[in-house]
Amino acid sequence: MSDTATSSRERQQRRARRNRIWVQVACLAITAFMVLPMYLVTLAAFSSRDELNSFPKSFLPTNVSAETMNAFLNSTGVVPALLNSLFVGLFTVVLSLLLGTPAGYALARFVFRGRDAYQLFLLFTRALPIVVLSVPLARLFITIGTSDTILAVTLLHTALALPTTVLITASIFTAVPRDVEEAALVFGCTPLQAFRQVVAPL
Repeated sequence: MSDTATSSRERQQRRARRNRIWVQVACLAITAFMVLPMYLVTLAAFSSRDELNSFPKSFLPTNVSAETMNAFLNSTGVVPALLNSLFVGLFTVVLSLLLGTPAGYALARFVFRGRDAYQLFLLFTRALPIVVLSVPLARLFITIGTSDTILAVTLLHTALALPTTVLITASIFTAVPRDVEEAALVFGCTPLQAFRQVVAPL
């Protein structure tokens, strides 16, 4: 009986070891799938014009040159477009956090009727094709005079990012023990102070 239990345990250990190996192989394959395009783009960016036109192309850097990158950066509008993208990304993150954090906190701390349906509705908003909204949004931005501005793009990206921001912040606030917040209230903090001084830093 002992030998049978030992062999069964060994089989389970071997199976668990094989499963771990397959998980690692899958992780490596996914990582390679995601890194390979970035590597190829970087390789092309720092290759000479002759190297880009050659065939077959080398998978390893053989003739490193800044010619292609300089031509790209000196093209009209590249640097301003890059700066605009950075500003839009930064403003979108800040605005999404400012608007989504209170909603995530409410989802995590308050029990209200329809909370689960509301979270599901947030996910459904991501399934709405943005093409459907393009004409109404374009008309709205033209009407209020913000078409072709960083503000309009920031507002659009913020609206698209808000559902994800709300759900992520709600899961983060759920991980913070409610007892810590209640202790802060007992020691004289207002709900806003408990959120700002205890919950938000955690």
